[in-house]
Amino acid sequence: MIGAGVFLAFQGLVSTTWLPVEGEIGDSSYKQEQGDGGGRYVVKVSYTFPFQGTNQTGSRIDFGANGKRRSRNQAEAWVRGWAPHSVVTVYVDPHNTGRSVLLPGFKGECLGWSYLGMGWLGLLVFGWLINRAGAWMVAHGFAVYE
Repeated sequence: MIGAGVFLAFQGLVSTTWLPVEGEIGDSSYKQEQGDGGGRYVVKVSYTFPFQGTNQTGSRIDFGANGKRRSRNQAEAWVRGWAPHSVVTVYVDPHNTGRSVLLPGFKGECLGWSYLGMGWLGLLVFGWLINRAGAWMVAHGFAVYE
């Protein structure tokens, strides 16, 4: 989890150096997704763009929640802004044309995975330390059993 958050944050930062090209929205829609924390709205977008003499396709929106919105109004606004056949700026990785994004940069949602992973790691380390302390106490005669 830590790695996923750090990786997404790094990719977001690197994407700010990618090449901007003109693209076209193929399709955009949203749907409600149910989860433990209630409903979220997931925006799906597909786009095409010419790069190095060939037409490429992409669907990544950002390096964070990648289209997941908390409110229906946010999701509808994104879909309206990316209507089919509308012209958009697509940011393309010049070293890997299979990687593109509509909204480059670092998004705060990336850190959520890192924090969650660090929390689990902290619990594991704490449990290991308690276990080792107990074993040390038994080995040195500090534990009393009756």
